Parts: sequence; structure tokens; C-alpha cells
Amino acid sequence: DQSIYKFRGASVSNILKFQEDFPKSAEVTLTDNYRSSQQILDLSYQFIQQNNPERLEPKLKISKKLISQKPEPATIEVLHTLTGHDEAKTITDKIVELNEKGIGFNEFVILVRANDHAEPFLLELSRRGIPYIYVASRGLYKKPLVLDLLAYLRLLDNYHKNDLMFRVLNLPKFRIQHDELINIFHTASKKTLSIYEVLVGSKTNTKIADLLRLMDKHCRMMSTVPVTELVYHVIVDLGIRDQLIVDSVESVENRAVLQQFYRKVQDFESGSDHKNLKAFLASLDLEIEAGDSGTLTATAEMGPEAVKVMTIHSAKGLEFSCVFIVNMVDQRFPSRDRKEQIELPEPLVREILPEGDAHLMEERRLLYVGATRAKQYLFLTWADDYGGAAQKKPSSFLIEMGLEKPREKTKPSGEVVFIKQQSRPIQTPRHELLIPETFDFSQVSTFKKCPLEYKYKYIYKLPLPGAAPLSFGMTMHNTLKKFMTSVLQMNASTQPDLFGQKQKGLLIPKKDLLLKYYAESWVDDWYPDKINKEMYRRDGLAHLDKFYEKFLTEPRLPKYLEQSFRLKLGEYKFKGRIDRADLLPDGSIEIIDYKTGQPRTKLEQVDRDQLLIYQWAASEALNERVNSLSYWYFQALDNPLKFLGTKEEIEKLKAKLLETIEEIVATIKTDSFAEKDKQKSHECHFRHLEG
Repeated sequence: DQSIYKFRGASVSNILKFQEDFPKSAEVTLTDNYRSSQQILDLSYQFIQQNNPERLEPKLKISKKLISQKPEPATIEVLHTLTGHDEAKTITDKIVELNEKGIGFNEFVILVRANDHAEPFLLELSRRGIPYIYVASRGLYKKPLVLDLLAYLRLLDNYHKNDLMFRVLNLPKFRIQHDELINIFHTASKKTLSIYEVLVGSKTNTKIADLLRLMDKHCRMMSTVPVTELVYHVIVDLGIRDQLIVDSVESVENRAVLQQFYRKVQDFESGSDHKNLKAFLASLDLEIEAGDSGTLTATAEMGPEAVKVMTIHSAKGLEFSCVFIVNMVDQRFPSRDRKEQIELPEPLVREILPEGDAHLMEERRLLYVGATRAKQYLFLTWADDYGGAAQKKPSSFLIEMGLEKPREKTKPSGEVVFIKQQSRPIQTPRHELLIPETFDFSQVSTFKKCPLEYKYKYIYKLPLPGAAPLSFGMTMHNTLKKFMTSVLQMNASTQPDLFGQKQKGLLIPKKDLLLKYYAESWVDDWYPDKINKEMYRRDGLAHLDKFYEKFLTEPRLPKYLEQSFRLKLGEYKFKGRIDRADLLPDGSIEIIDYKTGQPRTKLEQVDRDQLLIYQWAASEALNERVNSLSYWYFQALDNPLKFLGTKEEIEKLKAKLLETIEEIVATIKTDSFAEKDKQKSHECHFRHLEG
């Protein structure tokens, strides 16, 4: 009923048609609301009535009037100012006022109709030193951290680009005295040289010498390692990783940005035949030239205590004590209706077309969603002058709400405001916000092995170095996943042969397909040298030969492949994925996990625990009867290690997992990873980062 994603294909008519398609369906109307005060719910409800009769209430003859379960009264105000700058200033004043009354910064959100409208509010928050996080859905390639990284990477491709060198020389690691920088630029201009050529003759400066050394190192790596590995070394060598371990608003934002950029590099490498830096930069340049500024994943619910700024679309599903819905003026909210250049003829439209203005109704639903994000405080703000030729009028929505009256036009003020931006103070993060919603076996194992590795991998989400065995294991895992999926697809239905008879036994793909998947799935990262990489590649081919021969002689149809599960464990959720489970003749299943390492005669406890978790999940989440748990070592496929856990073993494991998870949560809350790590007698590669 609050469909706000029409541009992604969402349609209210899907619900209206549901009862026609499923006439036996039961209907339950949910009207108890545990988020907002009654005044906010009443205002939103009265406003959305403007969309009648195209709503579920009149169509289905039901009541959707929400009843608040919160006794606290609400504050609803319209904040009207002269200029857009005044609007941002007034909102910031209100945030400071309410913050001093005890509302944390994390309970404030500023909702904009479009990303382009956010900048004045970001500037004012920054100027006043108020921590904020801008939750954008695009603009990855415009983030300062990404621009810094790309400047350096592009410089490796061409040392003589002066604009890139200028940006790199302003990185904290290489920043030199202003006078020296001016002299370098002057010399470059006077002698018609590139800045790089001038720097080569200025090696007396240790920072310049360090830059030239790293450029030479990374340039040599370009021809020998894939782009993901190169980017990782650049991140470490430029000191970017060390900068991001400081707990501040900037660090939290930049950690999320770096994670998404690194994932972009990984996605490119996995889908490209050319896995080098030059090919990546060429691909990225094509995206940027086509107008793509890079997708950003919303991070509204993570990070330190900070005001959130986001679009209303991004806010769906979230809640805040205090909500500001800004720019409530004509042509901004509701926005202009941008018609499709080539509209689909009505007879070809499959959804039920509403009577009246469909765009205006969607905009009303959007405001309804924005207003009902508020628990206690709702402020709708607008200004007369946003810098255009004509003075703005209050939004028709404010008039429909009964909060404003139509106003006569007056001339814009013509005021020009210059803003001096101040740096935001470092804030201590609320570590409780970093507690994951779900845990998995990898998290638990990492924490038990090295608490600091957990911190940098799962809290900070910084890129970490890989290893050849991990790359090879991922290659083999993905190869067999694709092959076994093909087996399932070939045997999805029993087709008659050319003589009308049904096929006997399983259909098995040719070995060539298995080798094709191996080539496609090869992970090219983190091998110490070409000889080692080629050794692993040959081992993989030998393993697949044995696997295929075993499958020909003992063909079995998997019942589950990559089957995800989610289980309740105390107050927490535990998730995972069963790689493969085969259906046995008696209706039970055998759970199988592949191992690429040296075969063992006896399983270590960590290996047993992993398969016991799968047994627990298969029984509880999938309602399956498990016959056995098997480890298939590629070097000993004819002799897999099998066992079956008892009920007592599984209960003991669950208690052990819960104990570790509770320890992780306590460590996150107190940020005591360093102290926990010191209790471990292991070689830790992260202790030097803790200072």
C-alpha cells in the first residue's frame, strides 16, 4: 500500500490483484503501531486519504488506520525560512537543541527527496562540527578516498600526469612543505617538464624518495599480480589502512567506501579475461564516461553516533526519534513528473492503471513513508529562496496536510552566503551499533583464532591479504558448484529418448564441461610466484580427474547445493550454507564438504564442529534426516572421513557457539579486541596496527 519504488517495477496493483489470483487466501490487517506517536500516525493517515479511491482501504473495504502503542505525545512543526542556507542552519540549531536535551545524534535523520538536495545540509553540519553520515545510493567514484586511490593507480599507468601527481602529493603520507611544492611546480613549468621528472631530481626529500620507491615497486607488480592483489598492496603501502583504524566518523564512512571499491575491483577481476590494472582502469573509465558515478550501498544502521542524511527512498524500513523532511516546496516535493520518452501503450500495460495522477499519488506515498519514520519529532521544512529566479511556494502536500496556506509570490532575496567549512571532531563510536544481526562459523572461528583479525575483517571490513590455499580452495569450490548445478539441471526432468523410452540412471555432463568450469572459476590471486601458481593449477586438474572418475562410477544426485540456513541461537541468529547434500536411497541425506589440503586420518575439532553445524541445520531448518557427515579430501576421494553427531554433541556445540558469540558481543561493546588478543599465544599480524 506504500509502494514507493515504481521505477524498479513495484506496483500497488500487485496487491489489488492478489485476491483475484488467490481467492482462498486469508486476510489479516495489521494496525498496531509500535514506532510512532499517535499524532504522527493521524497526520500521515489523513494526508494519504488524498490518494483515495486508489488505496487498499476503499478497494478492499478494510481499515488501515494505525493505532499507536506509545503514550508519549509527538511534536510536529513546519519550519519556514527565508533561504535554503537558513533552512540548513535552522535544522542544525534544532538538532543541537534536542541533542542537549538527551537525544543522541544517531536518532536524527534529514530526509531529502533527491541526492542533489543534500549538500547544503552536509556543509552546515560539517561547519558546526556535528558528526554525520551521508547515506547515498550513488557517487562511489566521487568519494575523496576513491579519488585519491584512483589518482595513484592512474599515475602508475602514466607517471607524467601532473593533475594526478598533484593529488598524490597531497596524500598524508607524501605531503611536503607548501613552499617546496610551489618550487616543484615552478620548475616543472619553467623547464617544460612533468612533475614526476622534477621529483626524480629532488630525491633529497625523504617523502619524495618514498613516493618514487613505491611507484617503482607497484609499477613492477602491475605485470606480475592481478589487480585485486595490487590494490591491496597500494592500500597498505600508502598508509590508507592505518588511517582507517582510527575510530571517527570519517573513518567509518571511508571504511565502508573502501570496502565497496575493493569489491568493485574483485567483481571486475572475476568477470574479466584481462585481470590487470590497465584493463580495470579502462573499464572504469568507460563507466564514468557513460555517466555512472558508482553504486553505494546504504550504511544507515552502522557506524558511530552521527546524524544521518539520506533520501526518503533509502529510509524505508528505518526509524528515528527525530525526522526532518526538507525542501517541502513546489517542484521539489512533490517532484516534477518526468514522463518516459517512449511510453508503453496502455493496452500493453499489465498492471491496473490508477485513476488520476499516478505520479502525484506515488509522491504522496513517499511522504507518508518519510513521515512515519518518526517516533516522536517530525519537522517539515521549506524556504522561500533556493537561489533560482522565482520565489518558491510551499509544497501542495503541506497545504493538503493543513499545515500551510497558499502564499503569494514575492521576489527572491538575492542573498549570497559563503560557508567556511570546519573539520568534524573525532567521536568515540557506539560499538553496540557494530554488533552483527547474524553470526556464522567463520566469524566465530576467526575470533577464537585472532580477535584483532576479527576486528579488522568484520568490524572495520578492511581488505586483508589472501593466501594461495584460500584462492585454490575457492577455485575448486566454485568449479564443483557449477558442475553439480549442471548435473541437477540435466536431470531436472526425465525426458524420453529418441525411441520413446525413459533414460536409465543419471545423465552426466562430459568431462570437458568440468574443465571449462575450472578455467572460468580460477582465482588468480595471492600465489607467491608463477611456479607455485602453475603447481596449484596442475594439482587442480589432477583432483578433477579423480573426482570425475569417482562420479562416473558412483553417480549421485545432490538434493541440496549451496543451501543457506538461518538458526536461532539464544538471543542471536546463526547463519551458514551447506555446500552439498546427497539424497540416499532410504530418503536420508549425506552432507559433504570438500577439502583441498593434505588428507587426515582423524578430524580436528574445528572440522567436526563445522559439519555438526550442518547436521544441526539440516535437522532443524530443513527437516531432514541426516545419515552421515563426510569430508572428501581430493587427494583421498576413495577414503572419505565420515561420522554422525549425537544429540548431546550438537547441544554441546550450540552452547560453545553461544558462549563465543556472547564473548564477541562483549568485546565489541568494550572495544577490547587488543586485550583479548594479548591472551592468545599466536603470531598476530595486526598487533602493530594497535600502536
